[in-house]
Amino acid sequence: EVPILDGSAAQFCRLLEDAGLEDQDCTVPSMAVEDVVRIESGPGQFIEARPYDGLKVTYTLSYPEPVGEQTYSFEMLGPASFKEEIAPARTFGFVEEIRALEMAGLGQGGQLSNFILISDEGIVNTRLRFPQELARHKILDMLGDLYLLGSPLRAEVVARKTGHGHNIELLNELARRLGPPGDI
Repeated sequence: EVPILDGSAAQFCRLLEDAGLEDQDCTVPSMAVEDVVRIESGPGQFIEARPYDGLKVTYTLSYPEPVGEQTYSFEMLGPASFKEEIAPARTFGFVEEIRALEMAGLGQGGQLSNFILISDEGIVNTRLRFPQELARHKILDMLGDLYLLGSPLRAEVVARKTGHGHNIELLNELARRLGPPGDI
């Protein structure tokens, strides 16, 4: 697993920029969703990929107060849009979950400086970088999971109350339907 750094992807973006990018004389085939693919896993909980000429992700997060509901839509318009809108969004966790992780001997890399800690009263350790930072981080997670397809995805993905397991379930269904990268 990669280092958590500050809980976002912002430092990874800076490292890539510092290293420099080199254009290559080739194209990477994309995978285009042609029919709606929907996975429902509970009441009001789903992830869906629809045909779209580009990549757009809308995520709705819904937790009891003090978090409540957050929705954010992101369209991948290039590296700059990702770097500005999604990369800075930090991971988050709840006090109860952290205690359970610690008791299980997990989450050893966690520090108060590399995630957003939430208690029954609200955020404990930091200020949000964006009003919808938690929903944006869920989009960051989803983009990382979807890139495991091996090719850029052309789709509109809409999700509500989902996580990595749901993302992987969608990814597996897309891979089954679309075939290996390059065949599209």
